[in-house]
Amino acid sequence: MTSVTIPNSVTSIGKSAFGHCSGLTEMKVDANNSKYDSREGCNAIIETSSNTLLHGCQTTVIPNSVTSIGPFAFAYCSVLTSVTIPNSVESIEYAAFAYCYGLTSVTIPNSVTSLGKWAFYNCINLQDVYCYAENVPSTKSDAFISSDYENATLHVPAGSIESYKNTEPWSGFGNIVALPKEYQLTVSSVGYATLYLDYNAEIPEGVEAYVATEVVDSRLKMERVEGVLPTNTGVIIVADQGTYTFTESDKTPATIEKNLLLGSATNTYVTAEANTTYYVLSAPDGDVAMYRALITDGKFLNNANKAYLPISNGDLGIFDDEVDSSVEQLSRRLVFDFGDETGIDEVKTENANVKTAVYDLSGRRVQKAQKGIYIQNGKLMVK
Repeated sequence: MTSVTIPNSVTSIGKSAFGHCSGLTEMKVDANNSKYDSREGCNAIIETSSNTLLHGCQTTVIPNSVTSIGPFAFAYCSVLTSVTIPNSVESIEYAAFAYCYGLTSVTIPNSVTSLGKWAFYNCINLQDVYCYAENVPSTKSDAFISSDYENATLHVPAGSIESYKNTEPWSGFGNIVALPKEYQLTVSSVGYATLYLDYNAEIPEGVEAYVATEVVDSRLKMERVEGVLPTNTGVIIVADQGTYTFTESDKTPATIEKNLLLGSATNTYVTAEANTTYYVLSAPDGDVAMYRALITDGKFLNNANKAYLPISNGDLGIFDDEVDSSVEQLSRRLVFDFGDETGIDEVKTENANVKTAVYDLSGRRVQKAQKGIYIQNGKLMVK
């Protein structure tokens, strides 16, 4: 049997109903069934009310809404070689993966708090278990029985190694090692973020990382980082909206010759130094740039794994004594220059509410805007 479709009339499915059907590659539930579903084309049968995955097969992709892997859910699926459990699952129940003889790799997320009896019984080819739970899950002592796990490697958070070594049945693994560090970075719809990590990290596909090398007038010159991001390096991230995983890497990191960006791996209050202006990434009304940080009692909060930009006032081409007022100074910002000649990122008509330095098209500062085209705040303006 290679496929099964559950009609809308079915209201009860017993444990291990599809046990030993290792050839199954397709499992579907009629959309009108009120008790079960196969959401997101997952090739599994899920109890709708409890979000428990009851039956899976070799092609199952466990949805991120499942909270439990039910008894015998994958039992006897001998062709299953690896399984990644999403971060929504809290429990793996009785014999959920029993007799999965081909299973070599299992990834258990931080969300899992319990493993039932015989959860991985008789998985005799098990080689690696990646458990991201910092607190050791409540686990029956026979969860890995007959799985030859004394010859397998258990990968756990570095700070939890001793806890796993002192807790059965986890202590029975032949080798217990630290997981590589990971950081989940969320990029909003504006397409920009800052990042600072205290370890070398692979730059994920679809992500561009930049260091800041120089300030020229109101432009922040950027230089792209290729390959592996070096430890303790503040960067500007450019990517489509989404969440990206930065994983610790043992490869040789990129060489950074100059970078103005700083950061912190934990929430840190940065004390403002004299004659220094601090900038953080912001996007008021979607207008993304580096804006002046709000200094309160001589300091500002830099959130964990974020970068900021400290600039000596003497190094700022337009932030000098010629500004007319503190209001004008506060309106200043730095736009990103990724290598174009002007750093202009949009064209718009004049906004009379913001007064900033004005330049002609040759880059010379002028007292006020003349009729025609000019540059203000890093943008091409028309008057």
